[in-house]
Amino acid sequence: MSMFHVGQQVICIDDNWGSDGHNIPIDAPKKGMVYSVREVIFNVPFPSGHFFDLEEVRCGLWDAEQFRPVKPTSIEVFRQLLSPIHERETV
Repeated sequence: MSMFHVGQQVICIDDNWGSDGHNIPIDAPKKGMVYSVREVIFNVPFPSGHFFDLEEVRCGLWDAEQFRPVKPTSIEVFRQLLSPIHERETV
């Protein structure tokens, strides 16, 4: 089972697509950029075993090992730090 699913946001962690003679598209995924998974393809005869198609890059399939899921973030903790404290001070 893959840790990736359709609709998931992923970030490219390795944009070295190799120099084995294949033509790499000019709009190939770039390291540090976020993409959306369009389709996951399992049982591919490569070491990672699965590839996916990306919404933002419609030419080619990309090795899932060169991506990681985007970690969800929340700024709620910072909002709490900025909110006023409503405590009464005893004198």
